[in-house]
Amino acid sequence: MTGENRALIAFCGLYCGDCLRLGSRAAELAAKLRAELEKSRFAEYVQVKSEFAPEFQDYPAFLKVLQAVIDLDCPSGCRKGGCPGLDCAIRACCLDKQLDGCWECDGLDQCDRFDFLTPWHGDVVRHNLRPIRALGPEAWLERRPLFYVWLKTD
Repeated sequence: MTGENRALIAFCGLYCGDCLRLGSRAAELAAKLRAELEKSRFAEYVQVKSEFAPEFQDYPAFLKVLQAVIDLDCPSGCRKGGCPGLDCAIRACCLDKQLDGCWECDGLDQCDRFDFLTPWHGDVVRHNLRPIRALGPEAWLERRPLFYVWLKTD
């Protein structure tokens, strides 16, 4: 394990290195595609083409999704500024208390700051924090389970 990997353990116990948002190639390519579409004035082409090809009528929705993919990009992870557009109370709390992570906090079991993560991550945050507390971040990192479905192999 390198120090770089250690720095990718978020304050909440998620591992930023597994997240599609971190240095997202998809976001980079989506931004290039949007720029090329703008450069070629593709929206004007779509106005003409949509009369003959109805799928082009969904072009505004496509651009909205394309922008959402661009907005997913997180250039540096939690410890180096956090994900853009995410005002994380967990990160703010750890920085305020000068904690390396929630695993060092005495109030961990009563904390409600994790609630906003539940729709995306279920109970994985608390599930990660317990072994990080018991093993230490370095040992946990070597044994951590893969959470995201795109990382798992059958």
